[in-house]
Amino acid sequence: MRIIFLDVDGVLNRFSKDTGVLMTHPAPFMMNPELVDLNIVQSLSFVCNKIDDLRVVVSSTWRNHARDAKDFCEMTHLQPEILHDDWRTIRMNNHNDRHLEVSEWLIRHPEVTHWVAIDDTDYDFPTKHFVMTNSEYGLTYNDLRIALRKIGLHLQGKHVVQIKKGQG
Repeated sequence: MRIIFLDVDGVLNRFSKDTGVLMTHPAPFMMNPELVDLNIVQSLSFVCNKIDDLRVVVSSTWRNHARDAKDFCEMTHLQPEILHDDWRTIRMNNHNDRHLEVSEWLIRHPEVTHWVAIDDTDYDFPTKHFVMTNSEYGLTYNDLRIALRKIGLHLQGKHVVQIKKGQG
């Protein structure tokens, strides 16, 4: 099983002049479904639908504002089938404990063989499991390509292929 731990703000949406929201004032931006970039969501969904053992787990603060996975998907426009059944990490005491939240989730899911966290903030994730997005652009094609490589997959145009041992 391969898992993408997903942040929303700065990943599925962008802090930029294009959205009219600047990094210095993120509050109106947070939890605003209208600002989720549908192109980014479609790219992520496309990739997840191509690989049977790839699922998304939400590590974003958005997880705390959704009643359930269906509600989260309606807020972000993600397809419910790309989410893992245990679709969100458990909130710890400190917002900066995201790496611990991911570790706790992984302990409960020993079936996970590959994982990557995609976030616009570095919460002390191990480098080999982390892709940091630029919050001004959100998740780019190159970010997605790097994230997939970290979980043993390769993006070639519209094809996602598994990296064979010795290739990576």
